[in-house]
Amino acid sequence: MLTGFASVDTAIRSMKLGAYDYLTKPCKLLELAAIITKASEKKSLAENNRVLKEHLLRVAAHDHFIGDSKA
Repeated sequence: MLTGFASVDTAIRSMKLGAYDYLTKPCKLLELAAIITKASEKKSLAENNRVLKEHLLRVAAHDHFIGDSKA
């Protein structure tokens, strides 16, 4: 969240609604770029984690085969 009219109330509300961070204008472009990069990395990690969990569930579902064969 980037705002020119900062207040404690809007900061709290923004964070509760899912804002990754709360910045006030004027902000340094390097700071903004760093925050955007971190937010992007966090989203990517969350997506990778979701995919890996789904994969583990599929693999675990095949661990319980019961069978009888000469091999």
